[in-house]
Amino acid sequence: VAKQAPVPLAIPDPAPVPQAPAGVLRAPPEPLPAITEPATSVAVAPLPPPTAPASNVVTDNFKALPPPPYPVMSNRLKEQGSVHLDIRIEADGTATSALVTRSSGYLRLDEAAVKAALGWRYVLRNGGAPRPDTYQHVIRFELN
Repeated sequence: VAKQAPVPLAIPDPAPVPQAPAGVLRAPPEPLPAITEPATSVAVAPLPPPTAPASNVVTDNFKALPPPPYPVMSNRLKEQGSVHLDIRIEADGTATSALVTRSSGYLRLDEAAVKAALGWRYVLRNGGAPRPDTYQHVIRFELN
């Protein structure tokens, strides 16, 4: 028995879709009336002169802070570096944010530094009422 070659089936073209409705044309909006009165000026109080920000954080306190744990994978890969942070310290001594201003070049080290900075408690200077402040700190990750 001889096999016959398959014959392609003709598929009819789908029914044409009616054209999308055309947009409705509207008249342009009326122009706004011209301003004939001059603008009134508002008095603004002058800004106080800038004062040098006095940090209320005891910088020696940072020497007593425990070093952050070295990330295990960073230790295995021999990753080292310094992470520069801007740490926002509230009046009660807690850190509410730690922003990496210069990376170590390794995400794991940067994340470990931020996590440690947010977990530390900071001692405020004696004298004057405690107030929030931002302090710059460098955390070094070095292998022995």
